[in-house]
Amino acid sequence: MNKKWSVIGILTLLLIATGCAQNSSKQKTSSSETTKVELKTTDYSKLSDSEKNEMSFSFVRESKDNGSNVNLKIINRSSKNVVFDKAKFLLIHKDGDTLTSSADGNKIVKSNSTTSIKGLFTEVENSEFQSVGLFCYKNSKNELAYTEVGNTVYKSSDLTNSNLKNGFNGEGKSKKKDNSYENTEGKDKNKDTDNKQTNDSPVNSNDTQKQDSEEKKEATPVETVTNIQQAIDLVARKSGQAPDGTGYVIMTDSTSDASGKVQTATGQRVYWVRLYKKGATTGDALGDWTVYPSGVIEQGAPEK
Repeated sequence: MNKKWSVIGILTLLLIATGCAQNSSKQKTSSSETTKVELKTTDYSKLSDSEKNEMSFSFVRESKDNGSNVNLKIINRSSKNVVFDKAKFLLIHKDGDTLTSSADGNKIVKSNSTTSIKGLFTEVENSEFQSVGLFCYKNSKNELAYTEVGNTVYKSSDLTNSNLKNGFNGEGKSKKKDNSYENTEGKDKNKDTDNKQTNDSPVNSNDTQKQDSEEKKEATPVETVTNIQQAIDLVARKSGQAPDGTGYVIMTDSTSDASGKVQTATGQRVYWVRLYKKGATTGDALGDWTVYPSGVIEQGAPEK
């Protein structure tokens, strides 16, 4: 009899222990399930400004014979999964010229992760990178990075660079310098006119040649030119902004150095600026200028 009750007691304890173990397992599973949070996927354009600041963009340009390809690296430090429509990336310029990306489909960048998009833009004319442009998503409100003349990597961290911002908007101190120079130039011309009116001496051939030379070449430098963009801006200020459908570009040849300057027949290093019709080859020149590092501009292509 005692043995029978002992067996019943042992079985009861086993059943109780098994039930407790099952309950504990269910509680752990339930607890684990409640801690899982499904992250929401949000289009980049709908993020708040603070959330956009938690993302970084780096555009890398690869120059090729048929143009340039641009790849993109994205870092997402936000708490959201972010989706991009790859067909909605844009490269815009202040003159209204806009390029649309070559890629299509969606790209999701998970929270706290990094991803890349190869061939976001393909076969882009190199002339598109001869002035400051802006990479953006869907529209100019979603700024991603400025392009910078002479560089091949464009980062979102440079959006606060005032020089690039002014270059994109066509602003800057250089305009004030140019105005003062034009005013001085005007006074000099007036003075020359007065002198001609008071002096009745005949004009000989040497004077004519000297005058032609001065008309071709600005005698007084406006400012020191240290890069391609400054050379283009200087020509644009002196000769006027490029008409619709045209653009200024830096020309290069076999004598060009890393800064974009070509070598003249006399061994000088100068910038060669050309006005061309967009959509045509840069060989179809509408005008050429030679810009010296000292800021002097000469009408025509460099002498070779």
